[in-house]
Amino acid sequence: IRNYAEAEATLRMPSMASGRVSVEFHAQQLHAPAVAFFGVGNDSARSERRSFGLDQSTAGTTVRADLTGLVAVGGGLDWIQTDTSGRAADQVLTPLAPTYARSAAFAEFDWRTSPGYTRRGGFYRLDLASYDQVNGDTQGFRRMDAEVQQFVPLGRESQVLALRAVASATFADSGSTVPFFLLPDLGGPNALRGYSNWRFRDRNRLLLTGEYRW
Repeated sequence: IRNYAEAEATLRMPSMASGRVSVEFHAQQLHAPAVAFFGVGNDSARSERRSFGLDQSTAGTTVRADLTGLVAVGGGLDWIQTDTSGRAADQVLTPLAPTYARSAAFAEFDWRTSPGYTRRGGFYRLDLASYDQVNGDTQGFRRMDAEVQQFVPLGRESQVLALRAVASATFADSGSTVPFFLLPDLGGPNALRGYSNWRFRDRNRLLLTGEYRW
């Protein structure tokens, strides 16, 4: 993506509890001078495309515990500083700069034969996150994400039906809103192929896909 810049650093600590518990520290710096924004909702039009600049710094830690060979749980804490007042293609969007202390937790069940490529099994995950604004009280919110992947072999395992469902929901207290650039989105090769990145944004989203692979 033109003129985008990103730097990441990760420190993984030695595994504990016979390799079942892992701890990771991470930091990221993102500079995105022209992120696409088409409006909010399914009826947003391509002709209303705008863009905004986004600078975001993130630092935090994540803990993961593999309870069994199939079940894992974990969580994390992050400090996130954002700023959309950078250069943008237009000045229609109001610049925002919330800073968050984000706490998150997840649980997953994975019985695929391989995470990268599988022809049978399934993957199920639930993520919960709380974005607590530390430089104000008008843009704090909570978010829930759920994903289900199911792989059904058809006859021989050279043919498989790959099913996927992704759902996201956001919740804000009275007087608070979810910043437009943190709304759940759809679009791009991993979420609604055939549409550009961030083509749709809204408070909630639902994606259902099915593929026949051979």
